[in-house]
Amino acid sequence: MHRFFSIITVVLFVLFLSIPPLVTVLTPDQKISSSEKRKLEILPDFEWSVESVMAYPAAFEHYYNDHFGMRDLFVLYQQLFSAKILKVSSSPAVTVGADGWLFFNGDGALDAFLGLKQLSPVHLQSYQWELMNRRDWLAEQGITYVFLPVPNKESIYPEYLPWWIRDNAGISLYDQIVGYLDGNIGFSEYIDLKKRFLKQKNEKQLYLMTDSHWNLYGVFFAYNAITRVLKDLQIPIRVLKNEEIVWSTKEFSGDLAVFLHLYGYFSEIAPEIEGIEYCEETIEKQRQGTVFLEEFADDPRNFVMTQKCGSNDTSVLIIYDSFGRFLWPFMFNSFGTVYYVNHEFADIKDFIVKIRPDVLIDQRVERNLLPMLTTDRVLEHEVLKKQFPALNNVLLQINGTSVAEDYISSSGVEVFPGDDGLLVRSKSKYPALKFQFDNRGDKVALLVNIRLSSPVKTKWLLYYTTESAADFLPEHTISMDVQKGENEFFFRLPNPGKTVKLQFYPGIAPADYLLHSFVIKKQNELKN
Repeated sequence: MHRFFSIITVVLFVLFLSIPPLVTVLTPDQKISSSEKRKLEILPDFEWSVESVMAYPAAFEHYYNDHFGMRDLFVLYQQLFSAKILKVSSSPAVTVGADGWLFFNGDGALDAFLGLKQLSPVHLQSYQWELMNRRDWLAEQGITYVFLPVPNKESIYPEYLPWWIRDNAGISLYDQIVGYLDGNIGFSEYIDLKKRFLKQKNEKQLYLMTDSHWNLYGVFFAYNAITRVLKDLQIPIRVLKNEEIVWSTKEFSGDLAVFLHLYGYFSEIAPEIEGIEYCEETIEKQRQGTVFLEEFADDPRNFVMTQKCGSNDTSVLIIYDSFGRFLWPFMFNSFGTVYYVNHEFADIKDFIVKIRPDVLIDQRVERNLLPMLTTDRVLEHEVLKKQFPALNNVLLQINGTSVAEDYISSSGVEVFPGDDGLLVRSKSKYPALKFQFDNRGDKVALLVNIRLSSPVKTKWLLYYTTESAADFLPEHTISMDVQKGENEFFFRLPNPGKTVKLQFYPGIAPADYLLHSFVIKKQNELKN
């Protein structure tokens, strides 16, 4: 009897080992792996040559490794075991958390949570100024600006992250930027969703477990925050009431499950909405690619609009990323006209001027904040050009009547005062002028106006010191392109503290530069 069971065991073991090769022989080759979503190796050609004979075994091994029988099934079970039991991700874009929660690592989302990128006060100040520039530029056209930063999922649900990530949390990107806005006067036209979400998360789940985005509860909560702000600003909109929305649920498997090649194996019950009628005109325009403004008929930016869907005449332009598209059904039930643009603010100023919406909502998720806050020098110039003449507090003024005591020139540079400014003559690269003045420690913005003529196309550089850095550093530099002929520039100088030292290069090429004027004024008052 013992011998019989031994034989049966051997036979079954041999049969088990034979199944994959038999499946390999009896089934046609796949071109794409269903578990890994990638192209598989193809059977290599064999030729009777020394090189081919030598290379064929390795090439065939690669082919067989991709095509042995039941491979996809084995890979799937391995991925499921790793993700479900070991909590190990098969994708660098995904972190596997507790209780079925998945987190997106891409676009610096994990770095943002760990606080690996700490922004300097100079950078944070420049981001605030960019938002102020947008607000002031839009206000000149009668447009209300609202900045809507959306926190990453890690910022709201850190408790589901693996402990080795959770315990190493730093000051997140969201907290640095919004915390700076909250602690400094100048810009208050933003909505702090993180503060609201952390209070609300125990009532409703606000983000999807298996996806990188928020769910419709989170979207509706954000929508209510937006409408409350706009109502306080006396902007006529229709606010959807809770009783107008019928909530339901569906089984859902999101993009992070797809990244793991485990779509359907990581799933959840996600909220759905009913009772809100979609604007058919919008859907039709998207489907047919209909253009609503003739001036933008051939424009590759693909603007989308809903019109006459709401019950009022208020119009809104939403600059959005993948999070913002979830707002669509709520917004076109509240506004008469809604425009949607998935581009940066600097790239659509012509469109804004053309349509002149009543409200502009600038939405970005935390991991997309830094690119959208890059300083738009053209916008800054336009805004400050209007503000500069009204300022009376002059801290520094260099022109043709200035004497040598007002500045120090670098070696090899000659300076000649004249009726139209200082002629800066240099036969070597990087001719420099150094200025110094007392700022009296005020923490307000310094506005700079430079008028400069150049015989060549070049760029100017301005180095400045700060309270924490008394020496000139590469990171404390402003640079702008100089065109041949006369140029004028308006920009803000990061507040350098009490004593201000500047080193100005009117160009980087040997030439005769005419510095008509270099004026710095203190901004008397910041709006908040």
